[in-house]
Amino acid sequence: MSRSFSFVVVSAAWMLSALVLSGCGEAPLDEAVDDGYDLDHSEAIASGGDLIEGRYRIRGDNGEIVLDADTALEWQRCSLGQSWEGDTCTGNATRYNLDRAQTAVQDLNDGGGYGGHTDWRVPSLEELRTLVYCSSGQPAHFKNDNDACSDPTGEPTIVSDVFPNTPALSFWSASTTEGDPSKVWFVDFGNGSATDFDRGGRLRVRLVRGGQ
Repeated sequence: MSRSFSFVVVSAAWMLSALVLSGCGEAPLDEAVDDGYDLDHSEAIASGGDLIEGRYRIRGDNGEIVLDADTALEWQRCSLGQSWEGDTCTGNATRYNLDRAQTAVQDLNDGGGYGGHTDWRVPSLEELRTLVYCSSGQPAHFKNDNDACSDPTGEPTIVSDVFPNTPALSFWSASTTEGDPSKVWFVDFGNGSATDFDRGGRLRVRLVRGGQ
């Protein structure tokens, strides 16, 4: 075989490999949802396999907000009371009764908001349950009911790469129980369950925007 013919064969093989590899990258972000954002400045979080990959997208100037492409809701990555420090949440999540939590949210919005937005709120039960992720069990899955994750499950029952340093504890929703406004639903991110509690009790809060 001549040297020139060998060069042609090697070059053709290299070009074919490049073409094949170029088609094996991540799918474009806009395949999941066309949300009107500048996709060049967004980042998908791929963690935990196909179930999570492409669902969450980083927002905000410093990555402090995340968009759930499945629900079109934007969430603060830190619990209320924590601070976003570039790639994680620091400090402790503050415990509030529900009325005090609502006041804290209003103060936040009136004071300039968070991440460039002034329409944050306490999520409904249905919205908050969409964050529950049973990381083990039969099999790993997102769930949207009031039951606990199957044992054994990792704690907290949320995607920790997306919501770092989330305590495996209970978080308020804004949804009252039917017929009794003194009782309010919450989600326990220790086991993924949801139940009601007196609105004067003190639980943690994660804020959301969008939807409704």
